[in-house]
Amino acid sequence: MLMTCSAYGEIPAKMHVFYSKAYETMSRLHDAIKDTCRWKLLTKLSPEDFAKCFAEFCARTYRDQIIEFDKTLFCSCIRKVMERAPEEHAKIPLKNFLRDLTDNLCIMYKEGEKYYFIHRSFQEYFTAVYFASGFDTKLINVGKFFDTNGTRNYDKTFDMLYDMIPNKVERFIFMQYLEKLLSGKGREAYWPFIETVFGYLYYDRATNLDCTPSGYSKLFLCEKIHNLIK
Repeated sequence: MLMTCSAYGEIPAKMHVFYSKAYETMSRLHDAIKDTCRWKLLTKLSPEDFAKCFAEFCARTYRDQIIEFDKTLFCSCIRKVMERAPEEHAKIPLKNFLRDLTDNLCIMYKEGEKYYFIHRSFQEYFTAVYFASGFDTKLINVGKFFDTNGTRNYDKTFDMLYDMIPNKVERFIFMQYLEKLLSGKGREAYWPFIETVFGYLYYDRATNLDCTPSGYSKLFLCEKIHNLIK
């Protein structure tokens, strides 16, 4: 954070912009403070190409809820990424990715025999980057993923994704939900509407009502609407 603030003169207001600047700082400026000689990643990838590989790695591990790795697990996860990478990247030793992440970029660190993200939010940011870079129609499945993984409600991945590509999230996630929601007509649509919007309803004799939308993207949308009309 200090290096990013020093390099850009401020802390960006949007979270995804901060992490973008933080990665740029760590990939291009980190060793300039220690040495006037320009260094290269062991993988010999440009910071941009390395970020693409790391973004897919983060998305895969985020999906599987993996936040700590031994060397074998890390290599297994990054191998799946490299199987989809350009052919010229196929011969990069997998251990070099780990060395770059821990020694050069300092995005991960080693403690005992385990490796961890220096902060969980880096995994969230790069996951959002990966989701944002995919084909537009794939965002439909991204929305379904967040709605069926309620344990993710308190991280900032979806929030950063929305800030990165708000128009696409609205079109391919929110509009899909709203079209389904508003497709029913008449009194017979009432209960399907309630079941679609809310994960649960609680009421007592004093008519207090407590409810939460089912699915994170729906909760996120409801909060946006609430903020617009309050």
